[in-house]
This record gives sequence, structure tokens and C-alpha cells, in this order.
Amino acid sequence: MPIHIVADTPSRLSDIRGLLGQTFEITSELLAAARLRGGEVEALVVSADLRLVDNIAALKAISSRLKRIPRRIFIVDQRTRLAIVQAYALGATDALFRPVKPSQLLARLVDIEAPSIVPDDLSPTSIEAASAGAASIAAMFSAVMNSVAIDVADARHAGAGIADSIVENGLSDWLATVRRHHEGTYQHCLLVTGHRGRFRHEPRHEQA
Repeated sequence: MPIHIVADTPSRLSDIRGLLGQTFEITSELLAAARLRGGEVEALVVSADLRLVDNIAALKAISSRLKRIPRRIFIVDQRTRLAIVQAYALGATDALFRPVKPSQLLARLVDIEAPSIVPDDLSPTSIEAASAGAASIAAMFSAVMNSVAIDVADARHAGAGIADSIVENGLSDWLATVRRHHEGTYQHCLLVTGHRGRFRHEPRHEQA
């Protein structure tokens, strides 16, 4: 399986190569000069300090090419929720904390079946976080319309719930949850619009 490694330092490139051994067909390049112009790549391993602005900018610059690779594993330095969320935001499909054991990395790579983008069963925590987020946004709009103060604490609580859900269940599950939520909202809007249209065309309203 062709694997491409991108890292922000030569030592990190060497470390990842050492973890993978001779099992895979490996190519690599430094993040600052990364172009991802190689042939077919089935998996990408990124090892970089995501606290550095230059690294973040470099990953954003190649984001469109990153998305073409089905499996994108980011190795992050900080054992924090924020680091994991940031990795997913920059294109990761999976994330590991440094230091990484060979067995951990290999376990993410040898499973050829890529995870489904839309899971069949959504996590209850994701559904709860989406509902709380939607309610918080609605409350903020209502506050603005009525010239009252926005409940900042509620917004922060909803945001923390979303971040926890992404860390616990992964970005794919969260995106699927949001997609399902908006599908339901859209269907509700169509239903309401249809009933209003029918109501307007009832005989008693034809002259209105």
C-alpha cells in the first residue's frame, strides 16, 4: 500500500519511516515544501506541531490535495482535546498522540476498509450536541432580534459539547449528524411551504 509521509522536520520524517519499517511503499516530503504530486497514495501520515502558524498555513495550502487521499492520519504533540479537533479541522480522518507505537500506527493502516463517511448509526452524544448547538444558535438570533444580551455561557457550553463529540466519535460522525439534522430541517421547511401553498390556493383565497 502506497503511503506518503509529511512532517515539519527531517527527524520526524525519519521517525515515521522507522515506525513503518519496510512493510509499505513509502514516499515523503517536508511540510514546508509539500506538494503531494506523487502517484496514487492510499494513506497519508502527517507529523507536525500544529501550534505553529507556518505549519497550519502549509496544511491549508494543500488541503484540496489532502482530501483526495482516503486515509489521513495526523500525529499530534499535545494530549489535548483542542489538538485533536484542530487535526480534524485541517483534514485528518484519524489522529494519534505522540509518541506513537508502531502497533498503533500500523493498526490504522492495515485496515484497508476506509471508514464510512456517513455512519449507519449516529452517536447519541453527537445528536445531543447538534441539538444543543442548534438551540443555542436559535437563542442567539432571538436575543439579537429582541435587543437582549446573548447568553455567552450557553454558547460556550454548546461549543464544548460539539468539541467533545468530535473527539469522542470522530469528525465523520459529527458531519453525518449535521447532515441528518439539516435534512430534517429542510424537509420540515418543504412541508410547511407545501401546506402554505395549498392553503393559499383553497377556493376561499382565490380572490385574495
